[in-house]
Amino acid sequence: MLRRTGPQAHGQRGGVRWRWVIGAAVLAGLVGALAAPMLLERGSRRLGEEIAARLADALGGTCQVGAVRLLSSREVELQAVGCVMDGGPLLGFAAGRVSARFPTSPLSGGLPPAEELTVGDLRVRLRDLPSFAGVVAQSEDVDGPSSDEDPAPSPIDASVRLEQECLRFLAFSRALADGAGGARLPALQDRLAPAGQLRVEQATVELADGQELVREVNARVARDGDGLGVTVAAELPDRGIVGLDGRLTAAGLRDARIRLERVAIAGLLDEALGDDVTVDAGVISGTLAWSGTGGEDGWSLDLGLEGVVLRHEGLGSEPVPLPAVRAVGRLLTDEASGRLGLLDGRWSVAGAAGDVSLELGPLGVDEETRVTARVDAADVRLGDLLASLPDSLLPSGWAEEIQGSLDAHLAFVGPLHDRSRWALDWDADFSRMFLASGELAAQVERLRRPFPHTFPPREEGGEPVVRVIGPEEPSFVALESISHHLVNAVVSTEDAGFFSHSGFEVQELKEAMLENLREGGGRGGSTITQQLAKNLFLSGERTFSRKLKEAVIAWRLESDLPKERILEIYLNIAEWGPGFYGIHDAADHYFSRRPSVLQPEEAAFLASLLPSPRRYHRYYHSGRGLTPNRHERVQEILRTMHRMGRLNARDYHLSRDLRIELAACRQPE
Repeated sequence: MLRRTGPQAHGQRGGVRWRWVIGAAVLAGLVGALAAPMLLERGSRRLGEEIAARLADALGGTCQVGAVRLLSSREVELQAVGCVMDGGPLLGFAAGRVSARFPTSPLSGGLPPAEELTVGDLRVRLRDLPSFAGVVAQSEDVDGPSSDEDPAPSPIDASVRLEQECLRFLAFSRALADGAGGARLPALQDRLAPAGQLRVEQATVELADGQELVREVNARVARDGDGLGVTVAAELPDRGIVGLDGRLTAAGLRDARIRLERVAIAGLLDEALGDDVTVDAGVISGTLAWSGTGGEDGWSLDLGLEGVVLRHEGLGSEPVPLPAVRAVGRLLTDEASGRLGLLDGRWSVAGAAGDVSLELGPLGVDEETRVTARVDAADVRLGDLLASLPDSLLPSGWAEEIQGSLDAHLAFVGPLHDRSRWALDWDADFSRMFLASGELAAQVERLRRPFPHTFPPREEGGEPVVRVIGPEEPSFVALESISHHLVNAVVSTEDAGFFSHSGFEVQELKEAMLENLREGGGRGGSTITQQLAKNLFLSGERTFSRKLKEAVIAWRLESDLPKERILEIYLNIAEWGPGFYGIHDAADHYFSRRPSVLQPEEAAFLASLLPSPRRYHRYYHSGRGLTPNRHERVQEILRTMHRMGRLNARDYHLSRDLRIELAACRQPE
């Protein structure tokens, strides 16, 4: 049988071969299509396990990856990523998604360093912040009564809370100085390509108990030569933004800078100032830049406090907004000795500025913690400073009358936890200060002439009494018609330096300020001029606002009126008993005498009533006459008058131990 060997036969054999090739290709494609998901799943699982292992190795803990999606040959998305740390401040984290881009395929061999990592839906949980139980011991009464029952928890004293926060700050500073984080730099660098970066978007950081610490955290970590550049910004739960910039090197975080942008600080101020003060608002802004050198570690600070609104019974019934304050300087830290110090400090407020220094320590030890501070001010325009206060504290028109500048120096020292041993001293140069004309000047000017004055009603529910302080009023007594014994008795007891000071007795003012500082309130240290300012223009409330206004009015009174007129008005409006105002009524009520003929012992008795005339009048009203204590007080005043040269030896010896005959009390029951 003959076979065909021509062109047609060759064509048939070629078609068969192509059908086999096409069939094999189709079969291979079908097998590949069926096997690809299994291969990708196996590769993704292997990739997830490798990423979890790399994370655990880099961070020091146990990590898991829930799922891996290959977006392209070089891009991967991880889902449900979580790690629990073995130790350190980080307890663990969980991320909803992590996207990564690599320079080569992560499935071809080992996992390459990432060009870009983006973490979203991240929740970070920290371990508990450190506590310093030993600090409390300094402020506790270790000799007090003990009980087998557990005592009820008590609020932490403000000074103890301050020491705890300072200790945390010292520990943080020491961690920076010791190079915290530097040991993990190689592991972190190995996970990022030469130009690689890690971005965190809208994360939340919580404490171990779930309390939210910061939210909306955005961060960036990028390769920067032999280190990593770090930038973090976060929103605080109350208000404000806090940020951290720096460069992580093998020696730790360098060039660290903390940024604060309108961070709410009312809560911290509220705790620091204690129960007597309520802080309604306040924000702080500025920077703290780490400048550790190994020998002198510390921070360069530039901080501003503004929008502070506080309430205190000593400031009146309304909330008081305070002017903005700024402070700059170097804050040195020494954890070894437990000390903080502010050097080269400068403060500024309302155009005024000066130097400030502070040292606090030792902290966290059995040794007594002490505070030393000094504040200096040069060429301060006091009027501008007072004008920055709200009108509820001082009318702005009054502040504008205060012209010129002053220098002042203040020093404070004492144990942090024992305010009863605090010490305060200050001095000021007012020689360049003067008063200009204005609203207050016009009110004081009218006091040169007879003027109407309103006295409280004699009886509860009665009508106020209006009298003219001048010769046309029958009850008015001119100074030259008042016994010089009364003038000398009042000046000796109420204001020994009346004829020499300018409205203020500096030593008395210093003592009053120190007492108020130690006890959180206290006496006022008022001169006769200050008392007159209160009686003429102000209420009797014991507030800082009243004392500030009283001081400015007293200054104006001393500037515009002679001493004799000030004393004359004072003696004619002072209260000497319930419903008895002015020396005319007092002399008549207690002795049935005219003020001009009062004897030394009678004058001393009347002067003894001025600190609390209504209370002391009760003894007289009860029919008991002078009590032994009141008699001794009269004798003390006579001795003081004699010692000061305001009562001659003859009159002193004649009046000493005389029985004081009081007129029958005409005050109704």
